[in-house]
Formats: sequence, C-alpha cells, structure tokens
Amino acid sequence: MFENVIMIFLSIFLFFLLLLAHEFGHFFTAKSFGVKVKEFSIGMGPAIYKKLKGKTLYSIRSLPLGGYCELEGETKKEQNNSRSLANLPVYKRAIITSAGAFMNIIIAFLFMAIVLVQKNQYASTTISKFTENAVTCNQGLRVNDKIIKINDFRINTFSDISFALATSNSEFANVTVIRRNDTLNFTSIKFKTVHISNKKSPVLVRDFFVKPVNKNFFSFIGQVFGEIFSTVRVTCRSFWLLLTGRLDISDMSGPIGIVDSVKTVAKEGLKSSILDAINSVLFIMSIISVNLGVINLMPIPALDGGRIVFLLLEALLKRPIKPEIEEKIHQIGFIILFALIVMISLKDLYKMIFIT
Repeated sequence: MFENVIMIFLSIFLFFLLLLAHEFGHFFTAKSFGVKVKEFSIGMGPAIYKKLKGKTLYSIRSLPLGGYCELEGETKKEQNNSRSLANLPVYKRAIITSAGAFMNIIIAFLFMAIVLVQKNQYASTTISKFTENAVTCNQGLRVNDKIIKINDFRINTFSDISFALATSNSEFANVTVIRRNDTLNFTSIKFKTVHISNKKSPVLVRDFFVKPVNKNFFSFIGQVFGEIFSTVRVTCRSFWLLLTGRLDISDMSGPIGIVDSVKTVAKEGLKSSILDAINSVLFIMSIISVNLGVINLMPIPALDGGRIVFLLLEALLKRPIKPEIEEKIHQIGFIILFALIVMISLKDLYKMIFIT
C-alpha cells in the first residue's frame, strides 16, 4: 500500500516535471533573448501559489492541464515595449516558441537513457523463433528474417512491430523482410488476434520472438535514439489515424488518464521490485514527454505549432499578420482544445470509476 502511494506521487511529480520542462524551454530562451517574462505558471485556472521575483510572477495553479509562460509583447498593447517579443526577428521568436517542445524531447532522452542503460540486452527486429502453434511461420516467415515493414509502416525498432500490428484494421498484414540480403514481400499474412474491451476490432499479436542485441556503447546510443525516433513517428502516425477516422477519440487520454496509466504500469512493476516500477514509470513518462513535444509542434491554433505557422506566414509575406486576427484564432483554438481536454478527462474519470 505504501509503495503504491509512492508510485502515485512519483507519477504526479514526473507529470508536473514534464510541464515544468516545457515551460522552462520558453522561459530560458525568452530570457536569453532579453524578452520580459510576465508570468511563469505550472497548471491552469485559479492560482494556489504565487510569488513575484524581479519582474516575473511565478505561480502554481489548481488545474494540472498544462501551463504557460506569458511573455511581454504577446498582445497588441505591449508590442512597443523595449523588451517585447515582437521586437525580435522571426527566427528568434520561432526558437522561443519551439523551445518548450524540444525541452520535452530532451527530457524524454534523459528518462529513456536512464532506463536503457540498466539493461544488458535490447530487442532487435529479427525473428529468432516462433511460439508453439504459430501461424505466421506457415505463411512464409522464417527464423532470421529481419522485419523492415508491416503494411505501410517502416519498422526500425521492436516497438514499431507492436504498433504496426495494433493499428492494423484486419486480421491480415503485409510484411516485408530481409532474408540473406534479399528483400521479400509477403501479402495478407494472417496473425493471431486478441480482443480488447475498448477496441471495436481484434488486435493483431506477434507469434514469434526476436533476437537480442548485446549492450555496448553504440548499441545503447542507437537504442535510445531509436526508441525516441520511433515514439515521434508513432505520435505523428496516431494523429494522422485520428484525423482519418482509423482511431477513435476514445483512444486518447488526458491528464487523468495519463496519471492512471502510469499508476497501472507502476503497479505491474511493483510485482517484481520497486526498481522495476520506477523504470516502468520513467519509460512511459519518456513516451508521454515525446507526445507532449510533438503534439505541441503540430500546426493547431493555440499550440506552439500554430504560432509557428503565423511566424512562417510573416516571414513569407514580409509583414506580420494583424495581431488581433492571430489572437482571435488562437482564442478559438484554445477554447476548442480546453473543451476537448475536459471531455477526454471526464471519459478517463468514468473509466477509472466504473470500468477499471
């Protein structure tokens, strides 16, 4: 019981750390370029802690739904101030805007490195043997085949295999492998499936094991970069599947769902040891951090990516978009995003109380 409480608090602390890292990216680059930071806040809504230091107000707010770094010059009235964001050239404003997302990627690298440096071996994408009663070995796949593509998804890491199979909308998948330096394409290979309660269609599962890769400096660095790159691709791919209707909005998780998922992973890890639980939490937090970074860079109003779009338009048109127009678009985007977060959070809360 005590260990479970520790894991819950660790999960909440690390989630806040991700938000803090994101906002610190904006904060640090803004300060470096001489822009006045009016407020640095973790969380949204009513403030539960505020402290003015220098000319910056530091605050912690009651709703753990994000955070913000309010800069001088983000509104029309402040654009003539000497420490205004608007006085900077476009490329410096783009650096400040994107710095939060890149800080999340850096934190993800750190967490992933901590987890992977403890392992003696890593999983490859080369088949080592098949499980008992495997079906894929009867349809062309062989031991020593290196899987490089499933359907239209390129396979770089072991994690890619699971994602590609899980997002297939059929009991069959097209698989491309390298066998003795030859590239072979197998179409409509039938996989074993499992039914998951919140999924409409069965999910494909692999019926084979993969060869291990021994740890050395190069395999460790390659594995860390591979896992982060894979997570970036999976995040972008998932967003595209959501837009095209192949993923449902019910598959998304908000802050409540994230904390609950981390708690679940931690409880599984605790069955073996507290170190395994901590490593499991760090691993999933690394993935969440990448998700935060990538999603924030998407060209959506109110997000950093949406603001970068306006900076690109300014660079192309050689003049800024009218501040009142940009501000109105971001306000509408914020309202939509906030409503989406609330809706997803209520869904997560319902699942926690009535389903799990």
